[in-house]
Amino acid sequence: MPHGITIDGSNNIWLTDVGLQQVFKFSHDGRPLLTLGQARVGGWDAQHFNQPTDVAIRPDGSFYVSDGYVNSRVAYFDASGKEIREWGRKGSGEGEFSNPHGLSFAPGSTDVLVADRENSRLQLFDRDGKFKRQWFGVKNATTTGRIFSVAADAAGALYLGIRREDYDTQHTGVVKLDRDWNIVASVGFGNPGDPIFNAVHDVAVARDGTIYVAETRTKRVVKLRPVK
Repeated sequence: MPHGITIDGSNNIWLTDVGLQQVFKFSHDGRPLLTLGQARVGGWDAQHFNQPTDVAIRPDGSFYVSDGYVNSRVAYFDASGKEIREWGRKGSGEGEFSNPHGLSFAPGSTDVLVADRENSRLQLFDRDGKFKRQWFGVKNATTTGRIFSVAADAAGALYLGIRREDYDTQHTGVVKLDRDWNIVASVGFGNPGDPIFNAVHDVAVARDGTIYVAETRTKRVVKLRPVK
C-alpha cells in the first residue's frame, strides 16, 4: 500500500509503504537504491516501522520519516539509512503525536514541520526534534480540522490539507498560511465557486506555485493555479 511519495534534489523517488512497513528509495528510472524496515513486520526501533506515512529529505541526503498510523514518532536518518535520533510518543502534548501523517521543511530554515493528523494541529521542531510551536487554527472555524498534510512554497507560505470528517465538504479543503502562520487564503470548505473536496489526503506545491491536491475517497488529483 504505497502511501507517501517524495522527490529529492537528485530526482530520486522516496516511497513509504504502510502495508509492507517499509521505506524505499529509487533512482528516477526506478532502480532500487535503499530499503529500510522489515517487510510486513511492524516494530518501533532503528530497523522497523509501523505503517510509515511520509519522508522529507535534506540537501545533504539525510532524511526524516513520519511513523505513523501505529507508531507515533519522527525518525531521523543519515544518507546511508542509519538512524541518528527520533522523537515523539503517543499523546497530545508538545512533541507528542497521534498519527504524524505529513512532513515538510520550513522554508529558509532547518526546521521540520509535522502534520499531526488526529490531534488536528501542525507542529514545528528544530532539526534535532526540539519543539518550537504549534498551530490549531481558530476554534470551531470552518477551516479547522484534522491536518493531513503540509507543503511549503519558495516564498515561505505553508499549505495545509484539512479534513474534519470524511465527506464533510463544508470542513474539507486547503488553507494557505503566511510566514506568521495566519490564514491568508483557502480553497474548498464549501466556498461558492470552489472545488468540492471530500477527502483531502495530500498536498504538493510545484516551483511555479501550482498546487496539487490528492483525495483518497474520490480517487482524484485536483490541480489549482495560484491567484495573485
